[in-house]
Amino acid sequence: MATLTTPFLKGVTQAFGKPFLKVHHSFAILGVIFITLHPLFNAIERNLSVFVPRFDSWDLFWRLAGRPAFVLIYIAVFAAFLRAKTLKYWQAFHALMYAALLFEILHANLIGHDFENLAIMIILNVLFVVSLAGFAFKRYRSYQLKKKIHS
Repeated sequence: MATLTTPFLKGVTQAFGKPFLKVHHSFAILGVIFITLHPLFNAIERNLSVFVPRFDSWDLFWRLAGRPAFVLIYIAVFAAFLRAKTLKYWQAFHALMYAALLFEILHANLIGHDFENLAIMIILNVLFVVSLAGFAFKRYRSYQLKKKIHS
């Protein structure tokens, strides 16, 4: 939900009656909590190795792509905290969230038990595609604005 809101700053602010960042960060906090609980419960069931990315084979890497996604998510979250200090670079690191989403959706499609339900699989894959479309739309709109300013 946090990534889906990013291209629509004005609309989100109007719909929720709160500043965009407050809404975005509320969704992001919930997402990070849920994303953290998933491997945490697996670690309790198994062991802490569920946090360590595996590079044994190409297939295994992608099947367990949630592991590097977890690392990318926390790098992206950390970048958000650095926003005030490093205005120039924080967005590049924060955009790692989209790479993490790719890793997560591949992991879920390859071994996710919830994805055995066709409706859930379709809904989450569509949400992923919409997130990417929103990312592209936001970049395109930013490009158009810069082009308009320089002309």
